Amino acid sequence: GSIEAVKEQVTFLGRSELDISHKSSIGSAINRLAPRLIINAAAYTNVNQAESQSQMAFDINGTGVQYLAELCAERQIPLIHLSTDYVFDGTQSRPYVEEDVTHPLNVYGQSKLQGEQAIMGSNVEAMIIRISWIYSAVGHNFVKTMLKLAQAGKEITVIEDQIGSPTSALDVANMLTMLIKRFARGEPFHSGLFHFTARGETSWYGFADEIFRQAMELDLIASLPDLKPISTEAYGAALARPANSRLDCSHFDTLFAYDRPRWQDSL
Repeated sequence: GSIEAVKEQVTFLGRSELDISHKSSIGSAINRLAPRLIINAAAYTNVNQAESQSQMAFDINGTGVQYLAELCAERQIPLIHLSTDYVFDGTQSRPYVEEDVTHPLNVYGQSKLQGEQAIMGSNVEAMIIRISWIYSAVGHNFVKTMLKLAQAGKEITVIEDQIGSPTSALDVANMLTMLIKRFARGEPFHSGLFHFTARGETSWYGFADEIFRQAMELDLIASLPDLKPISTEAYGAALARPANSRLDCSHFDTLFAYDRPRWQDSL
């Protein structure tokens, strides 16, 4: 199920080749490549910085997605769009299903919700897939930050009252590969909202604990760091984030009979 299997059929465009905030840039890329399917993984994802750069966040996550949806609708190209758990406020106790009421707590969540609404308001045939707690071997993310802190031998304090399902970018890539293969085989395209994460759930504190446990086994760190739990309130984060980021993925599981990996295994 690896991405290698579909690589020659897929063209990957970085931001230097396509600026999603300009409709003409999207249009010329579509004209040049004549794709049968488009996957949008482009987003402004720096949650803290989005507060002071809200215009840029809305240009990319909102307006840009609207342009993409309009062009896909015009040309009848199906769209797979990645969204986020941050469209919810995280106040309910159970995992969120697709139909639950959205109520973003910050600019990032608001901008991503605007993108979802733009897709649903257009005539595009689209799958919107909400993912959460993403980390990977590249870029800046929680796993890499924790390893850096542990290697520096610092005391580490991590929030214990926000829960979710850590999901590797590779898990998402493998899932998208499965969807590409199904599409290429001519299976029906399923429009609508979907939730996708790794299996299981933990807190940021529990995630950090497991990162260090596995890092010790792999000799990435010499000793277990001094890890302390803290509440969101005591931590005093400037920005509101959902306390419950758990997404109920049963709709996805039922439709695609896909075996989502356990978060500990992906880590």
